[in-house]
Amino acid sequence: MKYLIYFLLFLSISSCRQEKKSIKITDVSKYQEFLLECPEENKTVNSLLIEINGVIDGNATIIKSNGKNVNYKYEFKRGEIKKVIFGDWYAPTCILKYKPNNVDEGEIDIKYIFY
Repeated sequence: MKYLIYFLLFLSISSCRQEKKSIKITDVSKYQEFLLECPEENKTVNSLLIEINGVIDGNATIIKSNGKNVNYKYEFKRGEIKKVIFGDWYAPTCILKYKPNNVDEGEIDIKYIFY
């Protein structure tokens, strides 16, 4: 228990920002790219937390990329979206690519924070 408290304290101190940043995809029918950035320079990034919530009337793919050789693909089907993505990430930026497939209506809210 003691180590868990130290770990959580370390994460809160080492995060690039205490608050999560937010992106809204209001036109879910179009391909879009977003650059996620750690707001402070000279911070060591070890992980990235992304929360995706919303609803769409078709299928869509979100790709998390470093712009080079790392690409993680997440598929979403018609209906409600609730997804939490947390894992190792060692860069102060991340590219999110939103690719809709037969989506006309909906909205997606993305929140993220670098640690």
